[in-house]
Amino acid sequence: MTAQAWLGIGILVLVVLVLLEGKRQERIHGKSRRRGLMRTGLLELQRQLEPERKIEILLDERDDTEAEESAAPPLPPMPPLSPIDPPKPQDKA
Repeated sequence: MTAQAWLGIGILVLVVLVLLEGKRQERIHGKSRRRGLMRTGLLELQRQLEPERKIEILLDERDDTEAEESAAPPLPPMPPLSPIDPPKPQDKA
């Protein structure tokens, strides 16, 4: 047999041993409640990260609107004022 075959068999035996040990400890100590604790921890983490996610969404929306404004065609240039006819101030009196 080749080295790869021995390695595969070794990994398979190791996985089976770990599963059997888990079953043995489950019989001795009872079923683990770690899954419930992990689920609770993930919910708490989600509550803490939720405001940060809202800020990220707002920043993304702001970036999108800025990108849309920058993609708009430029405004035409203002016509130059002729030096011959300068604008006259209007009298309010």
